[in-house]
Amino acid sequence: MYKKFTVVFFVLIQVLVAQIDSLECLDYLPLRIGNRWEYEGISMPPGMPEDTNYFVESVNRVVSMDNGKDYYEIVGQSINYLRIDTSALLVYQYGDMSSFGCQDSEFVLFDLSLICTEQGSFLRCDSIAIYTQLSEGNAGRIRGTFSNISYGWFDGVSWGYTLSQGLGISNFNYFEVGGFEKNLIGAEINGFKIGSFAERDTFELLSYYPMHIGDKWQYMNVTTGLLDDTTYSHKEIVGDTVLANGEKYYCISYDGSPHYQYERIDTVSLCVFRYSQGACTNNEIEMLYLWECYPNSSIIVYNCNDEYFEITRLDSVWIEIFHFYLTEQQYTLQKGIGVKYYSEFEAVSGCNSSLVAAVVNGVQYGEFLGIDKHELIPDEFRLYSNYPNPFNPSTQMRYAIPRSGIVNLSIYDLRGQPVRTLVSEHKQAGEYDKSWDGKNDSGLDVASGIYIYILKFDEQTIQNNKMVKLK
Repeated sequence: MYKKFTVVFFVLIQVLVAQIDSLECLDYLPLRIGNRWEYEGISMPPGMPEDTNYFVESVNRVVSMDNGKDYYEIVGQSINYLRIDTSALLVYQYGDMSSFGCQDSEFVLFDLSLICTEQGSFLRCDSIAIYTQLSEGNAGRIRGTFSNISYGWFDGVSWGYTLSQGLGISNFNYFEVGGFEKNLIGAEINGFKIGSFAERDTFELLSYYPMHIGDKWQYMNVTTGLLDDTTYSHKEIVGDTVLANGEKYYCISYDGSPHYQYERIDTVSLCVFRYSQGACTNNEIEMLYLWECYPNSSIIVYNCNDEYFEITRLDSVWIEIFHFYLTEQQYTLQKGIGVKYYSEFEAVSGCNSSLVAAVVNGVQYGEFLGIDKHELIPDEFRLYSNYPNPFNPSTQMRYAIPRSGIVNLSIYDLRGQPVRTLVSEHKQAGEYDKSWDGKNDSGLDVASGIYIYILKFDEQTIQNNKMVKLK
């Protein structure tokens, strides 16, 4: 009996040691949604001076690919898909290399078991030998003593990766005639910040997009293109609420409308989320990033819709965010106040919004103009932008008519075919709201894509706008 117990105990110890070793190896590439890394990128074009820029890579979401396997989506200057076989300790990258004998549109990028076994190399599925070396030292540009493993190979081009324990990829380089190198300068791993991220003041960055109940802003909006016009709009945070996804959002009213837009800021990722039913994961989409970068440099990130963001630090007070998705959008954020300037352009038309006045956390900046469009008869026809946009499953439209008459508000697809008639009746002068549930006149859900909504008055087309329905 004693001998049997000793054997069982010894086997149990071996199993525990194996688990500990596996966890230690997996710690060299911590993949978890929300983890992010900032790199210093150095481009070395042949015969030209080196060029340095800074960018962020982050674990965005988990994606199921056509081979039936789930991958972490890593977004940054490019988009990569990685998965880890936790039993074999192999890191696979999604990418078709079937012509080289690789199966399931993936290949082994790293063999993490070599960290524990200290073996010197392994063969990739295309018979390329990848050599490894263990070391201790800095993690990219982050100083300190880290355990590192380097992977290198040559296939006509010299490639190399270094993984640092607890951080992930701390260095990447390739060299041919010219080359490129990136070095880790900061990381946020499972909520723990190190390097450039640790040095940043979270509360200061949050002040670039302040959100308190009672905060309000007034903007002057100048449209250019087919119709040049100047209007004024109000934005106010009127309350907060917990929505169906369990997250708490601020309720934002535009021009006094009771149909709110819902936003929240994740204080860990410093991301502004907007609630949009059916969008991405958790029914919300990344709208802005409050990330700060080095002076006179930019950071590039992609959100869950593969929308492109470029964040530029202008000085100690201003952050500029360029966003491209169907239209070109630019935000200029002022510390302590929020969006000071906003512009949106599509083809030959656009709109510029400049801050007139604001009340933030009880402090007033500038003088509000005494204009209340809801107490006055509109002096012009106007079709406002729908919100939210993009949307799923429903969106809200507002229009204004300066005199009574027959109003028609209808939706068309890009081929000009009618989809849904929302309003077709006599209306008195005033402002009106109308929602669309994403269905056609037959009550069927329409496909995702771009739609046009047109306002007509007494059979004359007044204005039209575009909107996007998401899957």
